Amino acid sequence: MTKARMLVLTFLALLLAGGLTSRVHAAAVVLTHCPVTKVGTDGRLFVTCGGMDFVGLTGATTCNAVSVDTLKMWTALLSSALLSGKPVNITYENAAGACMGVLYSIDLFSN
Repeated sequence: MTKARMLVLTFLALLLAGGLTSRVHAAAVVLTHCPVTKVGTDGRLFVTCGGMDFVGLTGATTCNAVSVDTLKMWTALLSSALLSGKPVNITYENAAGACMGVLYSIDLFSN
């Protein structure tokens, strides 16, 4: 099985198991081909990409919350992007207020 096929099958399995993405609101914006420069966690996920800071949240919040499993997958995906130098697309909340910079989805590219 080729590496690309294995990656696609893994991605599809993750989507079926709970997904890498969550609901998207009207104020969501996509930052494309962004180089990851920092990844950290403290029960939340923190990422710096293209000089901008983003956060992934779980639990009870008025912002976009994802499952703990999704947060773990995002952490692994972003760590892979950081170590490999591969760019990501990040969909995030762009509305002013407490939810600004909250993550909705992350996509890793091979170029």
